[in-house]
Amino acid sequence: MLSLVLSLALAQTAPEPEPTGQVTEATVFLDRATVTRQVDVVLQPGETEVLFSDLPANLDTLTLQANGTGNAVIRGLSVDRVELAADRRTRVDGLNQLISAKGDVRQERLDDKSAAEAELSFLRSLGAAGAGQLSAELLFSADTTSDADAMAALLRRRVRDGLQAVHEATMAMRQVDSELAALRRELATVRGAAQWARHEVSVLLEATSAGPSSVTLTYTVPGASWTPVWDARAEVGGETLAMTLSASVVQTTGEDWSGASLTLSTARPAGGVMAPELTPFWLQSGYVDYRNSRSLQNAPAMEMSYDMADSDDMAYAPEPAPAPPMLIQQAQVIEQIVASQFEVPGGTAISGDGTARKVQVISVDVPVEWKRIAVPSLDERAWMVAEGTWPETWSLMAGSVSIFASDSYVGAMFLPTVGTGATFELGFGPDDAVTVERTVTEDLRRSPGLFRRPRVTRTWQTELRNGRTDSVTVSLRDRIPVSTESKWRVDALGAEATERLPEGLMVWEMPLEGNAEALVDTGWRVTYPKKLVPGGL
Repeated sequence: MLSLVLSLALAQTAPEPEPTGQVTEATVFLDRATVTRQVDVVLQPGETEVLFSDLPANLDTLTLQANGTGNAVIRGLSVDRVELAADRRTRVDGLNQLISAKGDVRQERLDDKSAAEAELSFLRSLGAAGAGQLSAELLFSADTTSDADAMAALLRRRVRDGLQAVHEATMAMRQVDSELAALRRELATVRGAAQWARHEVSVLLEATSAGPSSVTLTYTVPGASWTPVWDARAEVGGETLAMTLSASVVQTTGEDWSGASLTLSTARPAGGVMAPELTPFWLQSGYVDYRNSRSLQNAPAMEMSYDMADSDDMAYAPEPAPAPPMLIQQAQVIEQIVASQFEVPGGTAISGDGTARKVQVISVDVPVEWKRIAVPSLDERAWMVAEGTWPETWSLMAGSVSIFASDSYVGAMFLPTVGTGATFELGFGPDDAVTVERTVTEDLRRSPGLFRRPRVTRTWQTELRNGRTDSVTVSLRDRIPVSTESKWRVDALGAEATERLPEGLMVWEMPLEGNAEALVDTGWRVTYPKKLVPGGL
């Protein structure tokens, strides 16, 4: 057993190949990264091989590019995959034996605990039975008292010992479980392929003269991503708010980016570079109901093949919008036709073990207009909203936004992508100084007369009060029914809406002076045939 442990320890401390070349640049996309390593060498005239070792096992070898500076010509490069699994089977066998041995130890501790619990159960039942018998004997013998004291002392000692044995066994099992968990994690790591393979790239140079030279190797590797995260900070009522973009950068490539210059790109290399191609739309004889699963199973083979065709189309399905949080400095923005890049100044240390690093990218001052939005049919409060217009030539990327009013955290929301010149709304919570009260003024259903259709009329009056000394803009929002039958007639009642949006949504925009109030009448009427009654009224 000792020799096994020693051999296992030696295997665990087997030297790993030292990484060759300093990671100097990393461009992180939303689903991968392009990494640049650099090696400085002093060349002698003639051919020289510069070796880059300990490269990630899953790098894309088709993306390898070598460049350099100095009096030399790059003749080519070669790639080798180095398997480091010579002692993997030995380590796996050793870990399995340790896990088995620890399992036996745990079973022994479990048996000790079960035995102690069984003894405790027996002692408790013995105590209960003895107490009943002693109670009966006390009626006939005065000496029974001393017997009761002796039994109580015995039970106390034995029960205390039993509880101590259960406690010790439980603590021992907890320790063994912890050791077992560590061994199983190590076993899973040992079996992982990435740890047991690396790439080595040899760059062949031919120097015309002696002198210093630098060789760089660039490659793309999966397992890296970044998520945009925003902070919005504003003084309520101010003319601008600060939108600060941060990035949560995560990479599990296995190599650490220490001191590397960091660039964040919005490009999606995995999303494809060509538009999808349409397949023929064949009409078939007979009717096939594709909404019915049985009909789909019985559909002609040609329809099935074209309905399910081209797995490449699947790559163009929209990806879910990303979203986690982070913070640091100002980046230089480089606009491109298909993507934007943010060059983060200074060196950045990002470990390759999946630890998220928050990097502040850039801050933008956005002009805003403030208003209060009231939706009294759902909530009788006025909500402070800043409507901003995005001023940059690059798009505001979708992500979560943490909102701060006067440096006080208000809450968070999700913001979709916003293009140049487009508007967006950020909520700053309810404004307690602006009150909203909605009252029903008419709720009437009229039966049809001889020449009249039945109809339903509902109207409300909304009272808005501004308790502030300065004026505010209130956006009152409500809805009316939307007819889906030509025989159903819907009429909007009350104040003329400032804007009537699709699906029956209505907006009334109005200024409200300080310490003032306003009354707004709204409502609708639905008229319908006697034999075609709309639902939901």
